[in-house]
Amino acid sequence: MTSPVISPPEALRRAFDAYNKGKFSEAERLCHAVSSARQDFFEALHLLAVVQTRLGRRKDASASYERALAIRPSHAKALSSLGVLLQGLERFDQALASFDKALTIKSDDVVTLNRRGLVLYALKRFEEAVTSYDRALAIGPELTALHRNRGDALVELTYFEEALASYEKALAIESEDVTTLTNCGAMLHLLKRFDEAVASYEKAIRIQPHCAEAHRGEAQLRLLLGDFERGLPKFEWRWRVAERQRAFVQPLWLGKDEIAGRTILLHSEQRFGDAIQFCRYAGKLAQTGARVILEVPPPLKALMLELDAPVGVLARGEPLPPFEFHCPVMSLPLALGTRINTIPANVPYLRPPADRREHWNARIPKSESLRVGLVWCGSNHGRADRRPIPLEQLTPLLSLPGIQFVSLQKSIRSADVGALRRHSQIIEVGNELRDFADTAAVVAQLDLVVSIDTALAHLAGAMGKPVYILLPDPPSWRWLLDREDSPWYPTARLFRQQKPGDWKDVVSRLAQVIGSLLDGREKLRE
Repeated sequence: MTSPVISPPEALRRAFDAYNKGKFSEAERLCHAVSSARQDFFEALHLLAVVQTRLGRRKDASASYERALAIRPSHAKALSSLGVLLQGLERFDQALASFDKALTIKSDDVVTLNRRGLVLYALKRFEEAVTSYDRALAIGPELTALHRNRGDALVELTYFEEALASYEKALAIESEDVTTLTNCGAMLHLLKRFDEAVASYEKAIRIQPHCAEAHRGEAQLRLLLGDFERGLPKFEWRWRVAERQRAFVQPLWLGKDEIAGRTILLHSEQRFGDAIQFCRYAGKLAQTGARVILEVPPPLKALMLELDAPVGVLARGEPLPPFEFHCPVMSLPLALGTRINTIPANVPYLRPPADRREHWNARIPKSESLRVGLVWCGSNHGRADRRPIPLEQLTPLLSLPGIQFVSLQKSIRSADVGALRRHSQIIEVGNELRDFADTAAVVAQLDLVVSIDTALAHLAGAMGKPVYILLPDPPSWRWLLDREDSPWYPTARLFRQQKPGDWKDVVSRLAQVIGSLLDGREKLRE
């Protein structure tokens, strides 16, 4: 006996019924049956895309939406839904095109305008993102997410006061929105309204005790203020923000277990500069009688083999020997109970390998001039990276006589190419540096290093080389506030922005100080 033939409309009705009951696989089967029988059946393809989205198959769903839109290209809801899927697949240009088509049909769709703003944000088109949010807010000013997302885009444009105002509008609508409270804390931090920032973080944590972003934000602020006692324990929340912590069978060591005679793995995290800064603790652990293994990114291995401590050094990816405990390097200040006045700052603790030093001694021209290493731009580290200095703004420094500048910049931004040509007296070695052992060998030939807050600044400090570090306002927590020196690096001198984004004043003060070195009115810290 054969099964009765079900008409496409009846099969679609059953598919909707299965979908509403949460029977997504059954709904998908029925939608396929309908679309096979009638390839122009828009409703079946549209429902199929919705079902596939619920099943987590975004690529299949996007293909189904595209088939549906081939039949009805002006279906605003399908265009918007396709845009959301493409956004999730990080096909941002295509997502934007889909949202724009949807908005030509239904220009007052607040959800689509918000999504469009998020895509523009992902494309780093922040001003356009703000415009999209403003259009949405003109229609739906009561939506918390719109104000918050607008604030996020304004942060990237370094409009911190305006961003804070957007976050405060969001909180006026929904006073206990944890994400907004956390973002508000971050803005208050940037604006140096520190007490209010702490209060915002603390409120977020009272509402949601396991909000990792709020704990991490509070930790970084307390550390910046020099409160290591409360800041270091909270800094462990960094692992819960992006779930980056390494998984080991061996237990995490945070100072409570006896490790004399035991083997501990210290592993680097985040950026090169962090490994250079905190590897100083390896020697302190070795002094307790522990066997210490230090694992670092491959570009750091040759340099770390010269570490002034009896430790084994491995590049990440190499086989690990047996060990009994592990500790991320940035957790070592917590594990060893560090306070500002107990930071181990005996420099140098790093030096270049002899063979690299010999090579670079021949490469860097001998000169009677002051030899100054220079890095003015670092890697992009996420939100509102405010550190790069346009090379042209360094002209007051680069115009000083009696200085041989050596650029250790690994990559040159296109915006700086013209300025670099105009300052042809700069010796460029960045593209010749194979790893940090090479960089250290160049630094060893110099009288002074001038760097924004990058790994080079940490390297120069770890080598005991005089280093002038140029800092944004406010800086990373490790540089603390309102001081020219650093408890981490005795040979460092800090040049801070007086207001966010203003490098002109920093460069002017820097040129004056270095000019004083040249005429003997000031000496390098050594």
